[in-house]
Amino acid sequence: MKIIFVIVLSFISGFVLSKTDEEYKQEIIDLYKKQLQDNPAYMKQMRDEYEKKEIEELEKYAVLAKQGDVKAMFQFSEKIRLIGIKNKDEKLIKSAWFWLNESAEGGYSEALKNLGYVYNYGNNAFGIGMDLQKAANYYKLAAQKGDKDADFLYRNVMECEIAEVKADDC
Repeated sequence: MKIIFVIVLSFISGFVLSKTDEEYKQEIIDLYKKQLQDNPAYMKQMRDEYEKKEIEELEKYAVLAKQGDVKAMFQFSEKIRLIGIKNKDEKLIKSAWFWLNESAEGGYSEALKNLGYVYNYGNNAFGIGMDLQKAANYYKLAAQKGDKDADFLYRNVMECEIAEVKADDC
């Protein structure tokens, strides 16, 4: 009797002895997906709420970006870049490039690092080819603002990609 109680209790608490954590997570996801499929009105409500939240955020970032908030410029740039790529909208992509550069010119380290990344690898959406010197310059500017990731990326570009003699750990 005690064993049956433990099994029932473990099942109720969400920990099934015969399943791994990943199997249990997948089971929950599958049940949720089934609920969404069985209830299209709920699914539409969830999508509408998500889209409403996204639109509100986009509007908020647009207003703040126009007021000179460099973090909002960066966030606005990221959101409209993704929408532009998804919808193949050149105007939005150009606008995203503009706001990314505005944010970087304002000294926002994430924007500086992102520009470094764009030039490090090139970016088809923005029509930018690879330029390691520009990448290094943007990474360095972000690193000078305290961004440790940018500092690592700067040293990596300088020591492993630009240097004539590559560092041993490249």
